Amino acid sequence: MRQAALACTLFCPQILVAEGFAGETFSTWSDEVQNAYLQNMVVMSSMVSARTSPTHGDCISKWFFDGSSIRPDRKAEALATISEYGAHRPEAILIALMERACGPFGS
Repeated sequence: MRQAALACTLFCPQILVAEGFAGETFSTWSDEVQNAYLQNMVVMSSMVSARTSPTHGDCISKWFFDGSSIRPDRKAEALATISEYGAHRPEAILIALMERACGPFGS
């Protein structure tokens, strides 16, 4: 979990300290901006995870991407879960989804 938090901090420090940033705000963003956010969060998380567990980092990448494209089913899952838990931060929800799919960070 600490590696994922580090990835979030590296990728989006301004958003992380923004008061009131939650899934409700994320859901108002354009599709293009949501895609960029999701891609960067997953790429950074997989890179940080791969430092301690290459298998875990690879799992995260394969969970969200099909080659160089976002898997539509994973994007839909992420968006639906972020919307369902709109009061929570999107990066925390993505971390939970990655851990559900690939196991805990740092393992």
